[in-house]
Amino acid sequence: MFHETPGFKSALAIAELIKENGGKVFFFGHCVRNFLFGKPVIKYSLITDIPGKVSGLVLASQVIGHPDLVSTSHDTSNSIDVKFTTKDGTQINVYPFQIKRGFSTLKFPNRQDNVYIRSLLTSTRSIESILYADANSRAFTLDGLYYDPFDFKLYDMFGALDDIRRGILKAVPTNTDGLEKDYEEKLKTNPDLILRSVALASRYNLIVDDRIVSINSDKIEHVKSINNAALQKYLPMCFTSTGLELLTDCGALDALLPELNLYTSFELTDGMDMMDMLDYLNKVLDKIEVFPFYDPALNWAGVLHELGRVVHGEEKCYLKTCAMAKILLEKFGYNSVFIKEVCNLIHYLEYAYSWESFTLTEKLLYLDKMGHLVPKVSKLVFAMTYAKKDFSRSNQNALMIQLYDRYKNNLSKDALVTEEVVRNSFYVDFKPELLTALVKDCKVQQIRGLISNEENAIKYIEKNYILVRRNRRNYTEVTVLD
Repeated sequence: MFHETPGFKSALAIAELIKENGGKVFFFGHCVRNFLFGKPVIKYSLITDIPGKVSGLVLASQVIGHPDLVSTSHDTSNSIDVKFTTKDGTQINVYPFQIKRGFSTLKFPNRQDNVYIRSLLTSTRSIESILYADANSRAFTLDGLYYDPFDFKLYDMFGALDDIRRGILKAVPTNTDGLEKDYEEKLKTNPDLILRSVALASRYNLIVDDRIVSINSDKIEHVKSINNAALQKYLPMCFTSTGLELLTDCGALDALLPELNLYTSFELTDGMDMMDMLDYLNKVLDKIEVFPFYDPALNWAGVLHELGRVVHGEEKCYLKTCAMAKILLEKFGYNSVFIKEVCNLIHYLEYAYSWESFTLTEKLLYLDKMGHLVPKVSKLVFAMTYAKKDFSRSNQNALMIQLYDRYKNNLSKDALVTEEVVRNSFYVDFKPELLTALVKDCKVQQIRGLISNEENAIKYIEKNYILVRRNRRNYTEVTVLD
């Protein structure tokens, strides 16, 4: 069912270990959904009947040393029993079944509860019994999909495949009380469901069932009790045109991000045509969503990058926008590292939008400053230029990425030109920033094929940079061509 990626092979190896230890194991959640919707799978979730910490201890003792796994950790939050991380960054989480017995949910069963679960599995009742019991404890039909990697069978407990074909998000039905009461009761104890329903609809372009929308609106006061961890997880997933509309309709946007209401009455005059700021923002966010891998920092930068303009009425006031973004993100409990990344993405738009006017030396210095964020800045610029139909800006963005790729690829190679080579060749007391720029420029020319050895590099510098030619051992100032 899944593509033969290193991450999947590692997840399958863990599943085989569970099976060898007498456990039942299935893929479920994100990986099954994303595969069915044709989206990249960046993490795998396994669910097993080996309960609680026992599965973690068994797995950890046998999986340590696996060639594709780089870390193993136990995490009792969110019902996760044990986490694995592969060399390519793929996450693999192992969960115990969530079984309702009476009025309680057995997330971490004790020995007696384990006997109850095992009796379900080994009784004349089929494996569907425990899968149904687990799926019934969850909120949406999309959560009721389980894949057996050994029998190559997909279990659909509540008609999720039909819902996918119809493009609708529905809640798990119940046999006794009906949909509204069941979903409503789950929402009371788990207010995250309001955001999660919007996030799923946004991610997979689904229509939310009217009854879910109605319950979300009636119980919107619960949104204020959502903890920061859930807000950080689900809110950025809602940043699409569909998501913002759903958040607005149920009242969650006013409760969580009233600042975004400023976009509704602001007109954008950049580019060729005048457009409503909210319409522009929706186009930017939808274009970001098209990118293969979900990135919360990029989503936040996309939704906040014009906030300074609507508040201060100034174009390209990126530093003021960063200050506002910092306050908002702190409200949701983000750490300083994440906040810095979002603010840098917004701030670096200033460099990307002025790229054409920079000299080669300045471009190299700015690439060095932006570092690994260059691809993310480029994605944000691409989404913005697409929304504004500003194709000239898009061409500049493409040139920035081309130069970055050449610069980045050369960093891992042995450079023909070093600071020592430049200093010894000219006996010049270069200023540090100038020396760094010269070396980077030579590396770029090396990638272009114009420099193939140290002698060519020296000739290139002499021809393009050195204007004052005196005795090499005596002069101390160097002028560079812009």
